[in-house]
Amino acid sequence: MKSYADRKDKAKPHTFKLGDIVLVKQPKQNKFSTPFDPTPYKVVNVKGSMITACRDGPNGHKITRNSSFFKMCHSKDLSDVGDFNITKLPRPQDAKPLEVYSCEFLVDDSQLGFLASDADKNLIILHYQAEARESYGGTRLLRRGDINIDSHINSFVRIRCKVVDMATGLPIGGQFEKRQIAFFSTLDGALGYLIPMSEKTYRRFLMLQNALTTSIAHVAGLNPRASRHLQQGQKTLSNPHRNIIDGDLIWRYTTLSITERNELAKRIGTNADQILDDLMDIERVTMHF
Repeated sequence: MKSYADRKDKAKPHTFKLGDIVLVKQPKQNKFSTPFDPTPYKVVNVKGSMITACRDGPNGHKITRNSSFFKMCHSKDLSDVGDFNITKLPRPQDAKPLEVYSCEFLVDDSQLGFLASDADKNLIILHYQAEARESYGGTRLLRRGDINIDSHINSFVRIRCKVVDMATGLPIGGQFEKRQIAFFSTLDGALGYLIPMSEKTYRRFLMLQNALTTSIAHVAGLNPRASRHLQQGQKTLSNPHRNIIDGDLIWRYTTLSITERNELAKRIGTNADQILDDLMDIERVTMHF
């Protein structure tokens, strides 16, 4: 005679609700068999003490029993379970060699990136995009931006963009409402930050950066395009992505005369007021200190 493990328990049965993931008691075949079937079920109906659970989707196998025949499913119970609304994702990683000093998340509304600083004084942005062909099924992180800041970054901290203007007390809103600033400190004692921005603002700043590179004199004669270029100790088979604006260079636009501002703005197809508004928007949301 078979001995079943699904007899009534003396303990008070658990209260289940719709959507719970449960395990069902099974007959005890031998001394090595477990009291519960390792296949998880999903509760689809609760009527009094009777529970209806289903596996493999709404059209899969259903079972209706007393609540004492079920047990809540925990993460440890799923260690050897196959596919049931649970996807075992690969662990993505950067395939290129990198001596990381510090790392942090970069939050842009619903998008999430990774910031990493390395021993070559670079700041690198990586993204997880499983649908991209070059990610090899989500097993590799993709580099989306890089810049050399000529100093080792040893610490990051994320702070939400300010949502209230300190000068007027009015809500700021706009593109920065659901973004976070990544402040960083360096071993040389410097402070800086990285902030996501809209595509339109980025394109405008990129054209302004290129114009300023060839229009004004630079500190110590350093060409910004070369000095901010990604530095690597060994050769790799990939090109730098850039995609990060040099804020120090952009802010030098405010030190120019009115005539020079108008000439540069006209050269890139915009006006000086628009550029100054973009700079002030960034200043408002980053005035935490």
